[in-house]
Amino acid sequence: MKPFNLFTRPLIYVILGLLILLTDISPLVLVAVILGSILGILLGDRFGKGSQVFLDQGEIFYKRSPIILAIWLSSYIARVLMYPYLGSSLLYVVSIALDFLLFMSGFMLLGESIYVFREYSKLKRAYS
Repeated sequence: MKPFNLFTRPLIYVILGLLILLTDISPLVLVAVILGSILGILLGDRFGKGSQVFLDQGEIFYKRSPIILAIWLSSYIARVLMYPYLGSSLLYVVSIALDFLLFMSGFMLLGESIYVFREYSKLKRAYS
């Protein structure tokens, strides 16, 4: 386990979400993204308890929760597929909900990384 690698993937996911966000930015979308991000960090830390940090032959390893990644991937694919249809007002509401879910799940991955890093630090101190 390398702490840099722990945070790299969630940050890439957040950047991908930001790139999609640039296609359609409005005050309502920004509110949804900010609320989703805050909620995501809190939920990621909570769901991080489903992750595992363990010692094997003197090296520290971790295993992430696949559920959070599945939520992010589903919302990302749905948002990308919706891009051509954003003209409709109903689909606009759905896209805002997907933006919320996309950023919530991206920041859940980041919150999970924070939790895993704390557990990694505890384990490292205990076996150093």
